[in-house]
Amino acid sequence: MGLLSSRGLHLGLRIASALVPCVGVGLGWMVWQRIPGHKITDQELLREAIAEWKRAGEPGNGPNYQIFEQQAAQGYYDDAAATARLFKRADDVQWSVVELVKIRAENGGHSRCDRLD
Repeated sequence: MGLLSSRGLHLGLRIASALVPCVGVGLGWMVWQRIPGHKITDQELLREAIAEWKRAGEPGNGPNYQIFEQQAAQGYYDDAAATARLFKRADDVQWSVVELVKIRAENGGHSRCDRLD
């Protein structure tokens, strides 16, 4: 009986030693996502907008205008143009083209990728 209990204890310790780091990493990741200083990337923002749009169903005009404006203002012109193509009304698409040209001119015409090089 003594041998069985020590073997069970050893197995339990091995499982616990493998489980504790996994739980720690998972909790750390969850906390890191909730920190106010965590910057949302443009891809995360676009994925969130698309998911919200798909959940909303057919009614509506497409993505949020603020997402388009934020992408354009930050120099992500290709992403802003992709977001603009998701607008459902022709007026919104035309507005987005004019707005994108205006914002790009205000930013000096450089894309975010140009600034990183």
